[in-house]
Amino acid sequence: MARYDTYGAADDQIAEDIDSNFKGFNSRSRPDSLEPGMLSKLENSRINLSGIVTKRPPVQIVKSPFTVDANTQFVLPFRLINPVTADVSATGDNTAGSISLNFTSGHGLGLTSEGVIGLTTASPLTNFTQKTNYAYTALTANLIVVYIPELDGVDIGGAQFTVGGPYLADAQVTEIKASCNYVDPNDSNNEYILLAGNAAAVAVELVSGAPSTEIAYPVGNFISGNATAIQAFDKVYIFEDGQTPMEWDLNLSNDFTFCESGSYTQPTLKAGNCNIIDGLVVLNGITNTGFGALVTGDEIVIIDGHNTGLVDGSSYQVAESTSTTVSFYAEVDDVNNDQLDIIGRVSGGAGFIHAPGPKFGVVHQDRLVVPYEYTVDSGENSYTPRGVTDELLISYPFNPEKFDTTYGTFVTAGGQNDYLVSVFSFAEDKLVIFNRKSIAVATNINSFNFENATVANVTKELGLVAPDSVVQVGNQILFLSDNGVYGASFQDLYNLRGNEIPLSSAINPTIENINRNYWDKSSAVYFNNRYYIAVPLGSTTKNNAVLVYNFLNKAWESIDTVDDEDFAYEKLIVAGSGNNRNVFAISTSGGIHQITNTQGANDVIVSQVGSSGSFPQIQQEIKTRQFNLGSIDRKKWNNFELVFGGFQARLGLSVEFENTDNSAVLSTGYVSEDEGGVSIRGRIGNYRAYGAQFTMTSSQGEPTLQQFKVAGALTFNSLENTK
Repeated sequence: MARYDTYGAADDQIAEDIDSNFKGFNSRSRPDSLEPGMLSKLENSRINLSGIVTKRPPVQIVKSPFTVDANTQFVLPFRLINPVTADVSATGDNTAGSISLNFTSGHGLGLTSEGVIGLTTASPLTNFTQKTNYAYTALTANLIVVYIPELDGVDIGGAQFTVGGPYLADAQVTEIKASCNYVDPNDSNNEYILLAGNAAAVAVELVSGAPSTEIAYPVGNFISGNATAIQAFDKVYIFEDGQTPMEWDLNLSNDFTFCESGSYTQPTLKAGNCNIIDGLVVLNGITNTGFGALVTGDEIVIIDGHNTGLVDGSSYQVAESTSTTVSFYAEVDDVNNDQLDIIGRVSGGAGFIHAPGPKFGVVHQDRLVVPYEYTVDSGENSYTPRGVTDELLISYPFNPEKFDTTYGTFVTAGGQNDYLVSVFSFAEDKLVIFNRKSIAVATNINSFNFENATVANVTKELGLVAPDSVVQVGNQILFLSDNGVYGASFQDLYNLRGNEIPLSSAINPTIENINRNYWDKSSAVYFNNRYYIAVPLGSTTKNNAVLVYNFLNKAWESIDTVDDEDFAYEKLIVAGSGNNRNVFAISTSGGIHQITNTQGANDVIVSQVGSSGSFPQIQQEIKTRQFNLGSIDRKKWNNFELVFGGFQARLGLSVEFENTDNSAVLSTGYVSEDEGGVSIRGRIGNYRAYGAQFTMTSSQGEPTLQQFKVAGALTFNSLENTK
């Protein structure tokens, strides 16, 4: 804009303020106190290394592997139907499973209607499953056609069916209950995500795009409550509170099986022929199968060394085992075909037990750490609550199904009014124990009997809200607490100290807006110098937003949302390898969505199991700091200039004034045709106010905000006193 070379004492001199090299946003401080480059609000945006604000990458569906069979689906809302008996129509046939059902007194479903009904029959039919839902079409008031593919070619002469409302069928996958990423040790090039539905699981390969593989649960088993899934060693485990864990050996041809439960079989004596070559002891000709079998990592004790040089009572660790052999290393001379008697370490005190129905598990120092809230009953799949919520139990090395209650039990909260929420395996030999109101650290969990292990309290001032919000970033652990996102740093030889100020203090209004009744479901990851945490904002019951912190800019970068109320970021996972490594969002009702390294102006999502994709626009909003030209006086706001780019990107602009309060829409849609950037200049209208704050919105294209400048003049420059 034009400027005068000189001004008189009573002239309104134009002053300017400019923002560029943006860093992030701060919604807690007054907007007029923010430094240049800081914004007061930033939604669905990213800030690149040049300090330019861009629209966030779109959320894009990767796989939606669970489908609902259109012929057996259960759909809400549904019609309540009084059970009515129908005969197979004399004029009907069984071509390709299409069954005509005749009702003597009418079916009551309505003429020419379509929908879903529940079917059962008094006389069982081959291939037909009782109490199953099927789609129907009503032809007349007394005749409907039902497609039952299982009965294609089956003789159904004289059959009668009872027709009623749809059944609530557990066998239909309607929700994803847990998920995790895993790596097959025999396939180093691929990484997978396992989705555990309520009725079955699916393994999704991320690199080659191979078809998803369904992994069945044990017959009749369904996940009804909250569940978690992890890879532990060479298996994937699914935990559900108070239930027997399920395990899967990563073989896509095999299904999940139940872990061992019930009474634990103590080790038995194993005697056989022994050969020792270069310190490797191999015991042959034994039976090493079933309950009590020795596996890699188990401790064994020499009962009778005979002439091998092995000392009776000495103990060793199993290096490898088969169904007929056990091998371990010992510093003894070579031996050829001698006798040796060994036994697995017998527990002391209360004895060994199987996994005590834990709701989660964490791998630490080649062991599985679980909460110890149930006793394992003698019968299979039976557990009794202990009434204890502040103890954890640690398994034997490399054996996540063998626990010693005498040595492996640790009290985490010291009997206070507190309870265990989660544990986190940190550097070296430190296990961070997160209780609801405190944090502790266990160390030296590396011996068979934990004789050197200790538990030390770190802080009683704060605890953990959401188990899946714990993330390690360098020597820090980030987690969601009552006061927001905290960082606990390991300094001075990794001694844990709680940080005084929450990392999320700059966005405290957003933290206060989290629904605390459901914030325990929050999920977080660290990827590409950013911390992502999915939280439930407002009155929602699911994670509908992702808060993003940029470690390079040391500021909060965005609040991400999807313009679809049914979509949820239920769990965040970092998975893949090389260029395919990304952040994925698991939706309980949709599938796997990629949220980083994607391109486009619209999200591509699936928000319900079996539904087709939708393409909501990304609603970007940028709100500047409040400009005041370095003075508390009232100004006449004269003009603005913004530089933004993006091919065919549209940007709306409005302004709010403080003292005198007012607002104005400056444009409903500036359009940039140039990727490199376009300069837009405009007049504000000489509104008189202390401060001016600008809001930019975009739902079209991918705009990039590079610079923003505003100009105004101080008023009341009269030589006379004002009254």
